[in-house]
Amino acid sequence: MNSRYVVLVVCDVEDWSSRPAVAQQHIQVALSALMDRALTRIGINRSETSRALRGDGMIIVLPGSTDKPLVTTKLVDALREGLIEYTTRADDDEQMRLRLVLHAGDAVIGDGELAGAAVVQACRVVDSDVTRRVLSASQGAPLVLAVTGSWHQSTVAEGFVSGKGFEKVTAQAKGFAEAVWIRVPGRSSVPGLTATDRTGTERMPTDASRPDRASHGISISGGVVNGPVFNNSQFGGDYVQGNKIVGRVSG
Repeated sequence: MNSRYVVLVVCDVEDWSSRPAVAQQHIQVALSALMDRALTRIGINRSETSRALRGDGMIIVLPGSTDKPLVTTKLVDALREGLIEYTTRADDDEQMRLRLVLHAGDAVIGDGELAGAAVVQACRVVDSDVTRRVLSASQGAPLVLAVTGSWHQSTVAEGFVSGKGFEKVTAQAKGFAEAVWIRVPGRSSVPGLTATDRTGTERMPTDASRPDRASHGISISGGVVNGPVFNNSQFGGDYVQGNKIVGRVSG
């Protein structure tokens, strides 16, 4: 099976595990609809995408030719607007705030598989302490955005997207540590950062957790892989377990 270059949009819902099962299901349906609307704003139909659902969020796989500056601006803005509208009508236990990560790279996709170092990297960033802390500190904001170093280089550093509001930080999770850029859309500054976040160590992950040294991916048989099943098809808990991605891929 061959890999191909893709654009990855990874998101997680804040405070997922505290929700009742019915509320979790409603949130997943609403999140999928909000993402579809945001993609439509940049001219992408759902049929052009693949997605891996997880209990607390999802991975959206877009064609490698997708305009990254457009994703960084219009898609993020559309998702933010949709979340603001959603919160005005959602019940208390169905309120939704997101950690959102943008990345691109090679991945293996097809027949229930989503694998590759790029996928693992994006999931590590979305699960990192700094993205969680910033979202928690950004009361009233519907989402926090983090972009990887390569994404920042091809969009912000090249001048296609304004760097206003972005802060360079070190994202750390499960032995992973990497420099990323983070911002709170709609705000000029990033709350909740520590001195360590800003200065960081920018060290490489250990050999055991480096994307180029590890085995990555999901493999789905009958719709179920590794771990607790939510609603018979969606998985709760961490999306990355060790070096394995846990979820369900749909076209």
